[in-house]
Amino acid sequence: MSTSQKYILDSNDVVLSGLLTSQNKSNLITGGLFKDITTIDASDRDATRFSSRLLINSANQITLNWEEKNLVGNWTAKGNLTVNGNLNLTPEAFDALFSEGSLTTDTVNEGSNNLYYTEDRVANKVGAMLTVNSTLHVSKSGTDTRDGISNYDFSTPFLTIRAAKNAAVSGDTIIIWPGVYEDEYDILKNGVDYNFQAGASVVQTTALTNGSVLFRDPTYADGDSAGDRVSNVYGQGSFICNNTLSKNLIRIADASSKVTISGNLLESTTATSVDPIVLHNNGNLELSFRKIISSGRGIRSADGVLILKNSYVKSALGSAVATMGTTLSAFIDNCQLETECVDIECGAVYVYPGSAGCRIKNSILYSASTYSITTQLGGNCVISILAGNTANKPIMQDPAVGQVVTEELAPFTVDNAFSLTIF
Repeated sequence: MSTSQKYILDSNDVVLSGLLTSQNKSNLITGGLFKDITTIDASDRDATRFSSRLLINSANQITLNWEEKNLVGNWTAKGNLTVNGNLNLTPEAFDALFSEGSLTTDTVNEGSNNLYYTEDRVANKVGAMLTVNSTLHVSKSGTDTRDGISNYDFSTPFLTIRAAKNAAVSGDTIIIWPGVYEDEYDILKNGVDYNFQAGASVVQTTALTNGSVLFRDPTYADGDSAGDRVSNVYGQGSFICNNTLSKNLIRIADASSKVTISGNLLESTTATSVDPIVLHNNGNLELSFRKIISSGRGIRSADGVLILKNSYVKSALGSAVATMGTTLSAFIDNCQLETECVDIECGAVYVYPGSAGCRIKNSILYSASTYSITTQLGGNCVISILAGNTANKPIMQDPAVGQVVTEELAPFTVDNAFSLTIF
């Protein structure tokens, strides 16, 4: 070593014979010494060997500052470099080692011992932890090109919902991350569930050329055989139809279908007086939305089981909920139902003549027409009134107009001065 270096020994250290030279011998004082390091003189310059691995700079000069225990200047490791314990580097040495590519650490294992992490490796590690072989992801930053990419890779999601649906198998869940997904259609798949994150919305624009409904069972699928759908759609998704080819968003018709759909918003801006936003002809359908808004009719249900919970439903050209079949079992709970239609048959709830399967509980009915609950003119039906219902208009109970017979298990309050609570 150069004569300016100091080597410190204490009583527990061993002085290796190869370490002592005529140039450095006079610099030894009591203290401590790094073991297993031998220094060899090369002409009038020094080089240091870590177990026969050279550590010198580009000028072939020693770059170790033993007193400061760090590296100085630009340096290069020749061969394999093994570090036991902490290695403290100056910024210049760190840049030379890692930024200039003089030493590659790609094969170094991450872990608590060496604390070696990069942004890419952290991302890969987190992605591996979050990748579940039954969960597919859809994101606006994703890709539908899956060559060599697992369908369940969290770090590389799908770009479109339909591509994820086509790749999913029964038992899978598809998570939709925030963003606006345009012109998606026919996304229900048997045995596959969805979870729409807050801020995720599906918008069918006027440019959509496929007239398929967003949520439907195979009875309505083009070229598909009739069959059931067992599927759940959860989360805070918003679903909006601005398309004129298909003006409703949900169609369920197979008797074996069991579909649950919930979210933030279900809205059709193109529905007319003949188009309900939800068409339920058979099977089991459960709905729960903060808002269901239709420019035409509201929810039309004919057969099977309909459960409507925790929803505000507003229709412009028909009843908010129309129960249209004698074999239907419908349960409405904790809802606010509003119709802007002034037709005498357009109450907040319409009940089909001869039917007795509709029950309503803890709900508020608001009608622009004469009655809050109606039936066909001249018809008769039965509805079960459970606890906590209020309306701004009476129930149609005029034999000369139509008779809605109530099985009242709790009082039905009529108050024409109250207002709906909507936000």
